[in-house]
Amino acid sequence: MGQEKVDIIEAKASLINYSKGEKYNLFRDNYDNSYTQNIISMLFTTNRNDGADARMLTYFHVNGWTINKVMAEGNTFFVEMIKDKEPLISRIITGIKKK
Repeated sequence: MGQEKVDIIEAKASLINYSKGEKYNLFRDNYDNSYTQNIISMLFTTNRNDGADARMLTYFHVNGWTINKVMAEGNTFFVEMIKDKEPLISRIITGIKKK
């Protein structure tokens, strides 16, 4: 059986916790109170002497989400993740099971 896909709240929490472990702090959640449930866009800052490094996400993965954009400049780090789309057949089967 496949792994369960993670909802947006859990995905954001995973990204924030992973970033904290790498010495990054959340500066802004770009879609914090937004209606969208399929995109995560966050900006992080760091006090590290070597500045921000986009390679820190090399080992980061959240089931059901794909990293779309990553940018690092100076002491700031931007990441955008999009929710994976389910194949049509999976959506049909899920809809049938719910009925």
